[in-house]
Amino acid sequence: MSKKLRILSLGAGVQSSALAMLIEQGKVPMVDAAIFADVGAEPREVIEWLDWLKTKISYPLFVVQDRNLKEDLELMASGKYKKIPIPIFTLAVKHQRLTDVPGFCPSSPSICPKT
Repeated sequence: MSKKLRILSLGAGVQSSALAMLIEQGKVPMVDAAIFADVGAEPREVIEWLDWLKTKISYPLFVVQDRNLKEDLELMASGKYKKIPIPIFTLAVKHQRLTDVPGFCPSSPSICPKT
């Protein structure tokens, strides 16, 4: 049986940062890594906080970024985008017409990524 990864989804706010420190102190079970999803418009203070936090934890903290939310919003406001290209996950509920949602993918279980 393969080992399950334990990943901390780190938002860099009070709760997830406290959890990161509790993990480091051994008060919460250790994780394999932490992941911070950078929307590309984080305030300087958030990035500085992450840099500091990296020095306090023994497990890897990965910062990932796909797009720049600020630029996407500006492009939408200028008319280049008709919708914001962000990933959305929708839970299909019985009797709900999700087939009207652009990009709907009927699969089982009824959780489909949208872009």
